[in-house]
Amino acid sequence: MKIGLGLTTYKDIRSPTFAEDVFEALSEASPKLAPSVASIAGERFPIGNVEDFSKHWCCERVFVVRPKYGVAPPPLRADVGIAWRTKGTLAGHGELHLFPSNDPNAANGLTLHHTYASKVDWVRLFERLVALLEPSHALLHLFTPRELQRAGTGRFAFTQAFSGENHFTAWQASSGDWRRPDPWQREERRRYRFLPDLAWANAFGREFHGRYETERLRQGAARLEQLENVDLVYATERIDDMRLRPEQFEDARLRMRSAFAEDVFRT
Repeated sequence: MKIGLGLTTYKDIRSPTFAEDVFEALSEASPKLAPSVASIAGERFPIGNVEDFSKHWCCERVFVVRPKYGVAPPPLRADVGIAWRTKGTLAGHGELHLFPSNDPNAANGLTLHHTYASKVDWVRLFERLVALLEPSHALLHLFTPRELQRAGTGRFAFTQAFSGENHFTAWQASSGDWRRPDPWQREERRRYRFLPDLAWANAFGREFHGRYETERLRQGAARLEQLENVDLVYATERIDDMRLRPEQFEDARLRMRSAFAEDVFRT
């Protein structure tokens, strides 16, 4: 079974100092979560400590486009986020997403997927990353075989952790094409209208204003905490309920979904 964490944020998280905080959060959750190999635009680098990790966290690369016809555009300089892997009993991978790197108003993202172990305090890791990223949306979810089977297929099937505005703002036109807000309409881009589904733990920023009734959501969830700009919502008392008592989790998710506007969920 894999556990996934996904966070979307408008905070600038490209600095090496921020990378150090993420590395510390992973290592404190378990030394086995510490990254061992990094990848930047196809180049691989060994990671032995926090300095190696922060050095490769966000790097500038030059991309050359070679068109089949016409004159080639000038080389493009862009920031590229790190992708990393870990080995061993908690084997997995993580990635820093920059959407896109040349837009200072775009959302950044962080996703993690690891082999699940109940002895790891995944909730503490999730809450620490929420505190660091101050996200517009975040999730913590256990992708059991039952969950993957029930998730179905399609563009927004909830089969892994995710980040990025498109998951919350893209819609399907009558033609069948997928549309999204104009990239220059920042306010529209930050008005989140959709969700693939609810995770076991969810963080909803102000971008979801008006899309759910807070008190009704509180009644359906095991716990709801209101931070300064984020609501943290947990479906059941323990994430292990997803594998030990899946019906209990599914009932809670149905109650929580009823607190949202009718057109929020894609499934």
